[in-house]
Amino acid sequence: MITSYHQGDDWNDSIVSGVQAVFDKYTKRTVLFIEYLDIRRNDGDDHIQLFFDYLKGKYAKQNLDLIILSDDAAFNFFIDIQLQVFKDVPAVFCGINNFKPEILAARSNITGVNEKITLAETMEMAFHLFPDTKNIVAVCDDKSAVGKNNLNVFRNTAAQFKDRAVFSEALNLKSTDVHAVLGKLSPDTLLLRLNNLLNAEENFVSIHETMAILSKEVALPIFTAWDFDMGLGAIGGVLVSAVEQGRKAAALSIRILEGASADDIPIIMQSPNIPFIDYQQIKRFGLTQKDLPEGVHLMNRPDTLWVKYKYRILFVLCSLFSLMIIVVLQTLHLKKRYEIEKTLKASEDEIKSIFRTAPVGIGSVVNRVIKKVNNRMCEICGYDESELIGRSARILYPGDAEFEFVGRKKYDQITKHGIGTIETCWQRKDGSLVDVLLSSTFVDVADHAKEVTFTALDITDYKQTKNDLESQRRFLTAVFDNIEEAIVICDENGTLVQFNDAARRLHGLPEKPIKPQQWSEYYSLFKADGITPLPVEEVPLYRALTGEHVRDAEIVVLTRNSSLRHLVCNGQRLKNNAGKIIGAVVAMHDDTERRMAELKQKKLQTQLNQARKMESIGTLAGGIAHEFNNILTIIIGNNELIMEDLPEKSLLRKNSKEIRLAGLRARDIVRHLLTFSKHDISTKKAIEIKSVVKESLKLIRSTTPANIEIREKIAPNCLPIYGDATQINQIVINLCNNAIDALPISGGTIEIELCNSNSEENEAFLISKLEPGKYVKLTVRDNGIGMDKKILERIFEPYFTTKGVGKGSGIGLAVVHGIVKKHGGSIVCDSKKDQGTVFTILIPAYDRPVMEETD
Repeated sequence: MITSYHQGDDWNDSIVSGVQAVFDKYTKRTVLFIEYLDIRRNDGDDHIQLFFDYLKGKYAKQNLDLIILSDDAAFNFFIDIQLQVFKDVPAVFCGINNFKPEILAARSNITGVNEKITLAETMEMAFHLFPDTKNIVAVCDDKSAVGKNNLNVFRNTAAQFKDRAVFSEALNLKSTDVHAVLGKLSPDTLLLRLNNLLNAEENFVSIHETMAILSKEVALPIFTAWDFDMGLGAIGGVLVSAVEQGRKAAALSIRILEGASADDIPIIMQSPNIPFIDYQQIKRFGLTQKDLPEGVHLMNRPDTLWVKYKYRILFVLCSLFSLMIIVVLQTLHLKKRYEIEKTLKASEDEIKSIFRTAPVGIGSVVNRVIKKVNNRMCEICGYDESELIGRSARILYPGDAEFEFVGRKKYDQITKHGIGTIETCWQRKDGSLVDVLLSSTFVDVADHAKEVTFTALDITDYKQTKNDLESQRRFLTAVFDNIEEAIVICDENGTLVQFNDAARRLHGLPEKPIKPQQWSEYYSLFKADGITPLPVEEVPLYRALTGEHVRDAEIVVLTRNSSLRHLVCNGQRLKNNAGKIIGAVVAMHDDTERRMAELKQKKLQTQLNQARKMESIGTLAGGIAHEFNNILTIIIGNNELIMEDLPEKSLLRKNSKEIRLAGLRARDIVRHLLTFSKHDISTKKAIEIKSVVKESLKLIRSTTPANIEIREKIAPNCLPIYGDATQINQIVINLCNNAIDALPISGGTIEIELCNSNSEENEAFLISKLEPGKYVKLTVRDNGIGMDKKILERIFEPYFTTKGVGKGSGIGLAVVHGIVKKHGGSIVCDSKKDQGTVFTILIPAYDRPVMEETD
């Protein structure tokens, strides 16, 4: 920090104190160096050069984070030397009179606080306090830069208020001339100090000396522009505060130390001036606080009696109050003691009455020797009071082991928890045994050697009743759990409280105290269709709880092993003897097996009807085919004879060839019919099915549109089969042609897969009726239009087709089905509308070598 003046200068020291006050509260450690330019006492270029050399030598090698500049001289000095010594160090200024931004020109990394005396506001305050003022005299100078600036401000202010008073100047006034110049001013005059007085050598005297001389020689109100005049005789004004200038500069400095750029922090142009009034001065001039403008800070107000002697007054008051409390407390204590003694007497009588009439045995022991017992205690053990008092408690126990065990257990509990409770068995005087619940505690917890009190409750009948109820509960539970029907019970709030074993086995889950709204989800309950979740209002147990008499309600439950069980439920509310509803019960009969048997029977009947229909159609087709085949043999044979007699290029020979082709096509149809009707005219042998499939795919590719992709995945280790190669070819061609027809005009994909399979693989849906062993699996898959369920059920029926007239005979898939069955295999189809179709065929593999044929 570079200050313009010397240490001891009031203005200078006030700014420094404001800076230090803010940095004292700053959480980070800072080191503040303070250098004094001392321009008031040492003016001239030589002094400035010496100060420059001093700073350069001291700080050239130090990494300063910030420089604070106080007043114009220090600021101007820094502007001159910044680029030489402190080029990159940010600076914050304060106390600069009438700062203008253009002063910095092209300089950067500088911010600060403007200082400007506000004489206009001070004049308004003066006229408010002294409305009869006619003259205002300013003590000022035109020698120093500050004085010239202040004089200029005064003259501008005088021009502003010229209609309200006469303004004059006591310019460059010496201390020896004060009385002569100012001592005889009229009472309607106010004095304004804008600079210090001069001594005989025309140097400025201190502020203290200036104010002391003015106060002594001039009996007029003295207004000022700076806060350090307060308390020295000035009445006040709207004052420039050196402390506030320092505080503001320090606050800006901390922002820079925290990382902000000085260029990003605006200069505070509004000088932080504060309105002050000296209490002693307004009293001197006959003013009161009511005469002051609003918002004025009042200084030097005298301490009140309370402020001056606050602690002594408080001490006396506290002493008196304490004595009063002691008297009151003593009175209350005596009264309370009397009431306590009275209450204790009543309590003692009450306790004695309870002791005599209590329905439980009560007594006390010392070192397990009986000292006191009540009547009920004597009734429980069968002894008189005189027979028990003074005797060891061992008299009450059937043996030493029980006596020692109870003593050890009970005293251990008392030591740990303050009370000991244990069930034991006592022996009555007549030798009979009685079950007792014994509870004990120390009379004095701090001294265990003193008396121990105890209570004894005869629980013989209670234990017998408890045992009887437990036996009955076990019996009813056994009956409940042995009922084959699943039974579920809830309480009146809908909380599940009990399942029998059949219900637990059914759900695979135990009863759980959950709300009815969660039953369906937690126990996976569905409607009778097995798909729709069961709403709470349809849950049989909930219906029974709401008062409905449930009869034969059908629901489905998904068990933990993911199987669906069909249940028939019956239930109703439960009521106690008073007719109050205490819950509901539902019995659930597992009807799954009966339903599955019915479905199986229905499916078998459907299959039987289908088989009979197919057999009838096959028998009819076989008979027709045989008859038609005989006719075709004659037609084809005679046509061959005619063709031998006709010239090669004759028109009749050409017609005969057409007849021959038609006959051959008719023969193929007959063969289809014979195959379908199981009149086998094929020749079976061991064949490599992979070769047959590949040859078939060559033929199919040659006639398939280019926008249809045929993918084949044929396992190289595919086993041979025992069958007819022509018929296998017929299967592949038929399925591929159907797939091509199912694809849209834009094209699609057909996948043909051939691989080995066996009964151990996950093929149960295909081979449920096949013998275990090795199989060859042929799959034909397309991404065409697919089929709905209704069409899927009829695809293997003869002459059933979805194609237009003239586009299909409806016999292709029936023939494929017949060929597969004739080869001992199985065929299934999986298809969904707009999701494509998959045909899967299993044919028994041939596990012997295939003999190659030669022509």
